[in-house]
Amino acid sequence: MRLPEHKYYTLKQAAKKAECEIEDLIHFAAIGLLQLCVKVPPVELMINPYSDNEEPIDIEVWHNFSLDCDDIRKLLEEEEKSNPIPTGIDKLSEEGEGGFYFNCHYSSDYFSLLEHCSVKKNPSEYEGLGIEDDNFEILDWSGLLAIPYDSIEIDEIGLATEEGRKISVIELYPPRGPIATCKPSWFGVESFRLSRIYEFSRYELYITKYEFDLLIRGGLSVYSGENIDKETVFPLQEKIDRRSSVRKEICATNREGLYKDAIYILSRYPDECRGGRKEISPDKWRDCIFNHVKEVEPLSIRNENTVLKKLQEAVNHGKKKK
Repeated sequence: MRLPEHKYYTLKQAAKKAECEIEDLIHFAAIGLLQLCVKVPPVELMINPYSDNEEPIDIEVWHNFSLDCDDIRKLLEEEEKSNPIPTGIDKLSEEGEGGFYFNCHYSSDYFSLLEHCSVKKNPSEYEGLGIEDDNFEILDWSGLLAIPYDSIEIDEIGLATEEGRKISVIELYPPRGPIATCKPSWFGVESFRLSRIYEFSRYELYITKYEFDLLIRGGLSVYSGENIDKETVFPLQEKIDRRSSVRKEICATNREGLYKDAIYILSRYPDECRGGRKEISPDKWRDCIFNHVKEVEPLSIRNENTVLKKLQEAVNHGKKKK
């Protein structure tokens, strides 16, 4: 009897099937020709790996849409109609203090997401604004999420050659696939930014069958549609500007730059960044960054106290949503 095909593979299984080494797969991922994925845990089990009190972490979600005043007015007009809502919104209900909410869905072969969105009912309050991340709450998700290739690139050799070596990640993406369904149609997901740094070993990494099939046909850059019929590829979606203030954009850019530099330093000097119990120490991590600052010049945030605060958020507490 013939067994069904795998939906995804471990690195060991994929290397055997492709007749190559695990180091080759890691290299293809490091140069952006292969997406490596991790399994997403249940929402209620997102536990801080650096904490003994099992405090759930918060998750920030970036969306590739902007819902402005005109969109809200349209939704409110549809709410008042007796006919079924034609926009694909499956639930539009009254919420306390003059607001309403609806659910958003994202579904592909390898990842599914259900989110709850709350909106003020007075559209005038949203004149010129888009909905922020705080309006969204993850109700359920399942499947796999992809690791950014640059997180693998900065520690490619260590991950390929050292047993137990881990890569540090603060951002994950929906994996590529031929079909993705969004409901409502203007809803979409670009990436998930974790409010704490997570570490994964190569034994926790997976390759989807779709990604494996791309690889054995010559590979496909995660940022292009070359070397393959574009109609069969669902590429990573580009981030759409949500009209944030200039100051907010600058702060977000600086924070992202700091985290990337910090992860690079952590991968190069892991022992210098850890305390007596081998856990990551924000103070030692900060000192290590400034001791080796020439390797990451120009540093996006140069104030040592600010850097320490950001590292403490990443390691210990994360962002606290109000």
